[in-house]
Amino acid sequence: MDSDAMKELLARRARLDAKIARHRSTRRLDVLRQIVRLIREYDISPSDIDLLEEDEAFGGRPVRKAEPCYRDPKTGLTWSGRGRPPRWIAGRDPEDFRIAQADAPANVD
Repeated sequence: MDSDAMKELLARRARLDAKIARHRSTRRLDVLRQIVRLIREYDISPSDIDLLEEDEAFGGRPVRKAEPCYRDPKTGLTWSGRGRPPRWIAGRDPEDFRIAQADAPANVD
């Protein structure tokens, strides 16, 4: 392929990319308008959207954050004991960092 053919292909590509960007931008505005119209039509609030993820009626299940069981005494960071251990506890005895029941927060979000 000679350089003129390559230049022509690159120019065509640039024109197509610009056309795609314009189409996406226009389509995005249409979609946003449709979303706003539906939100107004059905009187949907942001809290309704949040509930959607947690509401069992929609097939989801409520997500509860686990209570912290371990605390780093230096930083105060906590870990529930679920998932990958944080750096501050890795390779150490987790019991050295266990939070006493009286110290545990009442409600962690």
